[in-house]
Amino acid sequence: MSNYTVYYFDLSPAGIKNNLLERESKTIKKQKFEPSYSNCPVWKHRNNRTFIATSPIDVEFFSDGNTMNLMIDQVRVKNPWEYVQIERNDMFLDRPTLQFKFPSYFFWTENKDVWFEYLDHPLTSLNNNFIALGGWFNISNFPRGTSLAAQIVDKTKPLKIKKGDPLVRIRFFSNNFDDGIKLKKITNTNIIRSKINECEENQKIIRGGNPIRNKVLFGKFSECPFKFLHRG
Repeated sequence: MSNYTVYYFDLSPAGIKNNLLERESKTIKKQKFEPSYSNCPVWKHRNNRTFIATSPIDVEFFSDGNTMNLMIDQVRVKNPWEYVQIERNDMFLDRPTLQFKFPSYFFWTENKDVWFEYLDHPLTSLNNNFIALGGWFNISNFPRGTSLAAQIVDKTKPLKIKKGDPLVRIRFFSNNFDDGIKLKKITNTNIIRSKINECEENQKIIRGGNPIRNKVLFGKFSECPFKFLHRG
């Protein structure tokens, strides 16, 4: 077994500071009484590689398809578009979808063939009236930021989130599922600026429908014509 490091920094809008990502197995240990399943090696093996992103603020959102109402920490936001993105047609679906710009993290690694997976958290549909939309890709090839895409369960009711509520699960894995994972937060502004610029260049190729797109997102490289896309 070996360990690999994934680096990250905060990408949330100004004035909103992300909570630290916390290993899921560690959040269970904080309970007054640990559940019996926390001793199961099958559960523990996966959840030692899974991290929980919680809300850094109180949020309430509602839309009738024409207007939006967004409250942050009990204050109505004058310009919701600074914090939320919506495809207009999506708001008329039975389960509308919106994309929050928080909590948002940028991830990358110097190790080969490390994957990133974005997962919903089961408590959100119960407590917050949404389900996070997930996905995965090869983070070694494609360093990038994340955002919370929330599919509303009951559009007749508002989406409500309290500070500290679990929102999504973030998981990392490699070809060897026994590998361990270490997250390291970066605060150096020069590194952050460089990684954002690199991501913007990468996005142009991905969004442009370049034939190498699927190879970048999901594959391995023996030799890549776009070498700046591949790390490690």
